[in-house]
Amino acid sequence: MTSDTRSIRATAGKGKAVRERRSQADRSAETRDKVLAAAIRLLHEGGYSAANIKAIASAAGVSLGSLQHQFPTKAKLMAAVVDQLARKRIEAYRAAADHIDDPWKKYGSVFDTTWSVVKEPEFAAVLEIMLARRSDQELRDETGPSFATNEATVKEWVLHLGEQAGDEVRAAEFSRTLSNTLMYGLAMQLAIGFDREEAEELVSYWKSLIRLAGRHPELLPERLRMGAKGAA
Repeated sequence: MTSDTRSIRATAGKGKAVRERRSQADRSAETRDKVLAAAIRLLHEGGYSAANIKAIASAAGVSLGSLQHQFPTKAKLMAAVVDQLARKRIEAYRAAADHIDDPWKKYGSVFDTTWSVVKEPEFAAVLEIMLARRSDQELRDETGPSFATNEATVKEWVLHLGEQAGDEVRAAEFSRTLSNTLMYGLAMQLAIGFDREEAEELVSYWKSLIRLAGRHPELLPERLRMGAKGAA
């Protein structure tokens, strides 16, 4: 065997190993995606108790061992669900805002984007996790950092847009909290069968009220009135 032949075979062997490693990484990512999708579906359709590890593995079409290789505990899987929604939410904010030049309209786009995310199955799944945390210490400990980090990221993004639009920070935070409370409540209602058209009507009406209140800062709590500017 010539040195050239040995070199070619060695190179081919390395290429094969790289392809195998890449293939393993691809398979691992595919398994992870299937498990997360199954977990979200079961959380959305049947609630937290229905989304047990065996049921999720079955729905994902993977072995229990493969699932547990990715997520050793249910709590870790639930934290991954929370993180996935947070990434989707930030991506949605940016996608909606990036093509808008006017700072105030860009800031106002947050309302519609939040609602578009909140009414999706992923958000209903996260609501189930939030409720389950009340009585599950392991779940609370495992998902706590995800909830805290993700909320801080979203809040920073939204308030940054508000600052660019000239809204007073405390008033912007108040409006965001109030609107989120309404939309989160509607998301829970939708999960238990609330009429979607009526939900859309309520959100549209609320958006109009927010715009009206923006022209009347005297309606804000007294501590927030100074320098307040409402939604366009």
